[in-house]
Amino acid sequence: MADDIFEARLAEALAVPPDGDGSPSTVEVFHEHLNRIASNLAELGRGMPPEGVDRLYAAVAFARQQSDAQVQLVRELREAASARPEEDDPPENERRAVCHAAVVAISHYLRTIKIENALSYPILELIAAFDDANLGISNPLFERAPHVAGTAKKGRMDLIEKSYAAALVTILLNEMGLDQAAGYVARRSRLDAKQLTEFRKNLSRAAPYTSDNPATSKRPVRAPSEAKDLYDWTIKRFEEQKGSSTPLSAKEFVDEALKVMAK
Repeated sequence: MADDIFEARLAEALAVPPDGDGSPSTVEVFHEHLNRIASNLAELGRGMPPEGVDRLYAAVAFARQQSDAQVQLVRELREAASARPEEDDPPENERRAVCHAAVVAISHYLRTIKIENALSYPILELIAAFDDANLGISNPLFERAPHVAGTAKKGRMDLIEKSYAAALVTILLNEMGLDQAAGYVARRSRLDAKQLTEFRKNLSRAAPYTSDNPATSKRPVRAPSEAKDLYDWTIKRFEEQKGSSTPLSAKEFVDEALKVMAK
């Protein structure tokens, strides 16, 4: 009976705020819920034994401490997304400035939640490598290894962006034709529409490529496993969100995704 009463009180404390959708997937909403729980602790703990009340207060205090750190991380990552290089730096350094600021934000978060130094030290090394690159100093972390024969010569982000864009084209086919969908995504993601169409065709036809997958060797089309995985994952994500309380149409979903690629 006591457990039922506690669960009912907890559900009331977690009630959806009138001006929000209550989605538990965002750090800010979870933080808001925790604050509401904290303001109702006396009511939540009524009738519980003293040791239970103590544990409840300690658990909420710890959760709020972790949530505060997560909210601060989100804020710093948002600031990092708008980071810009120094005025005398070339424009191509903009993405490096954004990535540098994001890694610094992660370092702050790890320090706040008191991750031991030995585990966060690689992040510090990465920050130092960014600092060296900004000063024109060679750093082994950013030195290019010899090219491996049989692998793509373009960077990994090129593969990621093309795979993501290809999936968005497929999603848009729910509402428009292939040429229109490819053109729409290509313009917003600064890709070539014809190349994107061909890349998408290969991904949509290919089995995930692994050396021990017999189906792959029999098919005329092969695709890097990470490209195929990202392609499939993006489409799956679109299908899954259809079951949410506020599902997005294909174009709405694609527009939200393209905001990230446009940065």
